[in-house]
Amino acid sequence: MLYWQPSTALRKQGWTSKRLPDDRRDAYREADELNRQLDLWRQGLAETPLKEPAPIRGSLAWLIREYRASDAWTKLRERTKKDYARHLDAIKAWAGNHQVRAITARTVYAYRSVCLKIGARQGPMRMQVLRILLSHAVRIGELASNPASNPGISMPKSRDAIWSPEQIQAFAAVAGEQMRTAMMLGIWTGQRLGDVLAMRWTDIRDGRIDIQQSKTLKRVSIPISGPLADHLNGLKRESLMVLHNKGTPWRDPVFRNAWRRAQSKAGVTGVAFIDLRRTSVCMLAEAGCTIPEIASITGHSITETQRIIDVYLKPTKKLADAAIRKLER
Repeated sequence: MLYWQPSTALRKQGWTSKRLPDDRRDAYREADELNRQLDLWRQGLAETPLKEPAPIRGSLAWLIREYRASDAWTKLRERTKKDYARHLDAIKAWAGNHQVRAITARTVYAYRSVCLKIGARQGPMRMQVLRILLSHAVRIGELASNPASNPGISMPKSRDAIWSPEQIQAFAAVAGEQMRTAMMLGIWTGQRLGDVLAMRWTDIRDGRIDIQQSKTLKRVSIPISGPLADHLNGLKRESLMVLHNKGTPWRDPVFRNAWRRAQSKAGVTGVAFIDLRRTSVCMLAEAGCTIPEIASITGHSITETQRIIDVYLKPTKKLADAAIRKLER
């Protein structure tokens, strides 16, 4: 599906996303027309921005508007809102004028076949957003029960990949400075991509990196290792951000594309940036760190840290040797 997407600032002015035709030539023509209307509005030649008419009361589009005005929506984190909004737009394009009370388990199951085609993670996520949306319909009395409570599609199993030393070495050998820096920060801090991309030079002081995690809102203070310090000291400070795209902050999708290209160049497959966080936990455990020590670095809870080690840390000769040395002492 193709969409014309206005910026956040334009959305506040009343501009909304538009579903474009499936035929790319028609989609380009319609997008050009929308851009022309936007240019006229910016020049003051149009009185009001292009707005959608108010949704019909009781329709799915109306329910989406009601949900996005509710406490359930406002309590979500900004990143979650952004992810949900994308799926809500797609759901509205699918059946925005459809009456909520006419949605049945059969309707949901039919949409399931559509969602199965959009990806192993995005399909289940869209069905999850539909379930949450229809749960709101139950809360406000539009439905007696949720027809999407059991859609028959589930999220894939959690990733279990770990970067091997050989993969890390191969990546570092061919990746550019920005990608190598990202890898170093991922391994030596154990943080999520969003938090790594948000790191500023002002977060680094007195031999530590102090940040607040965007997902958990936890504050972590990470001692900078010797290898990471050497790498950071060799970088030119061309931006407020440690990682930057020619002086400007990386946009998440742009960075991901650049990272994938670097991996492809290095011939590294089966892993992604997200797996560096888990790799960091396992490397800390192999180094003999305790569960609380690991959690203090990565920001995981004690329970989650233990779970990662139980599931992902495979028995190795290194661990066995360390255990015997401890027993001998």
